Amino acid sequence: MIILLCAGIWAERFAGESQKKGSESSRIYVQGTQFYRNGEPVFIVGGNTPWDKWNDFGGGFNADFWENHFKALHDLGVNGSRVWIVCDGKSAVKLNPDGTVKRISDKFWSDLDRFFEIAAKNKIYIMATMMSFDCTKKGNVDRDKWIAMIKNTNSINDFIDKYILKFIERYKDNPYLFSMDLCNEPDWIFEHDSISWEELSNLFAREAAAIHEHSKILATVGIAMVKYNSDAHQGNKVSNAFLQNLYKNPNAYLDFYSPHHYAWQTKLFKNPFFVSPSEWMSDTSKPIAVGECSAKSCDGHTLAEDYIWAYTHGYAGVFAWTTNGVDSNGGLEDIAKGVTFMSKTSFLRRFFQNAD
Repeated sequence: MIILLCAGIWAERFAGESQKKGSESSRIYVQGTQFYRNGEPVFIVGGNTPWDKWNDFGGGFNADFWENHFKALHDLGVNGSRVWIVCDGKSAVKLNPDGTVKRISDKFWSDLDRFFEIAAKNKIYIMATMMSFDCTKKGNVDRDKWIAMIKNTNSINDFIDKYILKFIERYKDNPYLFSMDLCNEPDWIFEHDSISWEELSNLFAREAAAIHEHSKILATVGIAMVKYNSDAHQGNKVSNAFLQNLYKNPNAYLDFYSPHHYAWQTKLFKNPFFVSPSEWMSDTSKPIAVGECSAKSCDGHTLAEDYIWAYTHGYAGVFAWTTNGVDSNGGLEDIAKGVTFMSKTSFLRRFFQNAD
């Protein structure tokens, strides 16, 4: 009986280790200025599926929606989706007046457990957006609590311990959680809420260090405008130097940049789908993915042309807004047109054939 039990334990451990090693072959990592998986370069043909229902996790999460939608994306050839884990902080992740974490609902975690199972099943790589500028937006009843968290390092550390690290520990072994976007468009927090970049980037620096110290998940920040992501404009507020000046830790860095672009920005900051990464941003030492752009495209390009331009000019990926039509910027039909045309382009066929 003892021998059989021990054999069972070792078989279980061996199976677990084999499964873990197998999953690691699916993990996306950074090599130079590109994403790689299992020794091969990977380009993210992606989209934003920011929410089905606002504050899905711990709220109105519908597993059937995510199952059906991610299957549809996979069948098209989409391999990545940017999803908001917390939209505005009114739901499952609740803060105290001093910005420390009051509670996180059990449903939040059980919804996410199911969500990441669905992502892995359908081979959709997730950029998990951990909060948004909506958390501090005027009219949000919890606004002052989120501002308090950002402004106080002790509250930041509590936020990291109880939310960020718990998220990491729970999902770090799922390779389809490929990255964590620390905040959606913090530019608007800076411009509208009298919070300095030093305060914002202190949060990002400490979160990024926690990610790198506890996992292989990649870290990024979804900056709204290259205005704050490039020394050619107002300065790169998430560069290694800027982050590590605020938090003296070598793990305080982003693995890749993921700024956003819409048509109104072209005359101010150029259009990434008409210029090279070095013409769009000042720091090209790490991968650059376009974290948001209209699925209907802009400036006369089609989405297919945007994907192809990005692929052929050294960008690491594109996440069009959106795959599920949350606003007027497009939906699944627009994504389908872009991806289908791209997949038929001769020099990209091999990529799509090997997308799984």
